[in-house]
Amino acid sequence: MVKTIIQYKPEKKTEWDNFVAKAKNGVFLFFRDYMDYHKDRFHDYSLMAYDESGSLVGVLPANLENDVLHTHAGLTFGGWLIGFDMTITRYQTLFEAWINYLRVNSILKVIYKCIPHIYHQVPAQEDLYLMFSYDAKVVRRDVTTVIDLNHKLPYSERKKRVLRKAFKNELSVEKSNNYRNFWPILENVLETRYGKKPVHTVEEIEKLAHLFPRNIHLFLANRKNEALAGAVIYE
Repeated sequence: MVKTIIQYKPEKKTEWDNFVAKAKNGVFLFFRDYMDYHKDRFHDYSLMAYDESGSLVGVLPANLENDVLHTHAGLTFGGWLIGFDMTITRYQTLFEAWINYLRVNSILKVIYKCIPHIYHQVPAQEDLYLMFSYDAKVVRRDVTTVIDLNHKLPYSERKKRVLRKAFKNELSVEKSNNYRNFWPILENVLETRYGKKPVHTVEEIEKLAHLFPRNIHLFLANRKNEALAGAVIYE
């Protein structure tokens, strides 16, 4: 059973990252090098759970804002990361220890953003049941569009026409590391269409792409060496 919940400290970085790498619902967004790039903007309050033998059995990316625990406000999603050997009985003791930890530390509200199941190595939605058992309330739902690449969707006639037009106008799509060439395009589109700014500055995305070259990629659509459009892909 889970006996101890502690707050993450920098000296625990290696232990944290090793656990994320082996978790059944971990993705690279939860490695500390990714989480800590914006540590100046969020009061990190990530937690680590240990069983009676002292083994790490769960980690929770989180930040604290006005006595409210978010999992995590600086990430798209979050929630408890657990190992392949986690059982529902042990998970219940983890939640019991967590709730008690929150009460002792006068944290009376949690905003819990679940990890979408499409990112699980194997099904890992026990936390949804346990949140229900503690009378958690659903306050928001987001829409995700998912394409199963083993069952690819056919191109529509409109898409085929667009492709023919692109080839005719000598457009090419290439992988690139020139984020500074793309960022003004992104900033302009977000500002004019949505009144928003990019989540990352160009310096931040360059740093993250350098730290995670296997996971973060930039593709540019060019015509005569001029970048006209692009997309940043998280893999």
